[in-house]
Amino acid sequence: MRLRKTLVIALVVCILAGCWCYAAVVKNPGYGVRNVTLDSTIKSVSISCPSSASKGDNVTASFSASYEKQKTARASFLHDGWNSEGHSYVTGSPSFKYTVTRAGKTLKSGSSKSVTFNASTNGTYTVIVTATVKATPNPKTAYVGVTNWTWTTMPTFTFTKTVSKKVTVNTKAIPEPKEEVKPVISLFLNPRVYHTDQWNTYRKRVNERMGKSGINSSTISLTKFKGMNPRPRYLNVFWAGERIMLSATTDPTVTSVTASILGTTYIASLKKGTKWTGSLWNKNMKTKWKGKYPASVTVLFTATYEDGKIITEAVNILMDGDVYDDLIHRAI
Repeated sequence: MRLRKTLVIALVVCILAGCWCYAAVVKNPGYGVRNVTLDSTIKSVSISCPSSASKGDNVTASFSASYEKQKTARASFLHDGWNSEGHSYVTGSPSFKYTVTRAGKTLKSGSSKSVTFNASTNGTYTVIVTATVKATPNPKTAYVGVTNWTWTTMPTFTFTKTVSKKVTVNTKAIPEPKEEVKPVISLFLNPRVYHTDQWNTYRKRVNERMGKSGINSSTISLTKFKGMNPRPRYLNVFWAGERIMLSATTDPTVTSVTASILGTTYIASLKKGTKWTGSLWNKNMKTKWKGKYPASVTVLFTATYEDGKIITEAVNILMDGDVYDDLIHRAI
């Protein structure tokens, strides 16, 4: 009888002990998952865009991320004597959020894999992007416990990584609109008065007969010339009645050039070629300065420009004798 009573008491104690253990495993969260750790699955984030641009350019920046598609987390449990165990996690595709700033002000922001902005002002633009990925458990639950096991839901992880890149806009690379600048034309008129080849030959022969060949290329003033006796034929000394040859060099916008002898009606229009050329002759020139030799004669060149502007330039020559001069015939 006493033995039977002892067995009954022992059985009751065992049943009660077993119920306590069951409650501890199933109902006490201390026997569930204590913590789960998972390192970030994002390896790197990249921004692809130029580092410099010209004012007015449209700059496009595109984003990408490198990440681990599958990774093992570590899960540990509260019950003493249990070690940490691994649990598989899968990472989804990344999403991107961007901001474009300049001088501390936000110019553009949004969510996409790229952004295009206009570099309308000189300075430094900063593109900032944050990549986000979500790592989910696979499977979503873990079977954990001590005496009695139960299913425990595993947590989801979200990882982010932010990077930035600067774009410098420089004015030197910008073609600014320019006003049309018309070239400044320098007004010039370089005139020349000279002998025909035939009369130049006669002049040199006279000088040769006088022993004055050394002055063939020289000019002389009226004052000095008057004091000479005999008077050789300098380069600027003409016989009245010989044809006076004319030339002028001008800038391209000149439309006409004339040459006239001041105090007379003698005038000639020069023709345009590589330079303006022409000649002056009138039958009355043979006797025009008779009795006044040597006489100073001014040949006035007049150039007219396409805008109506007129410039003049004078060349002084000397008349001494006429084409009937005995010296000429002796030289010929």
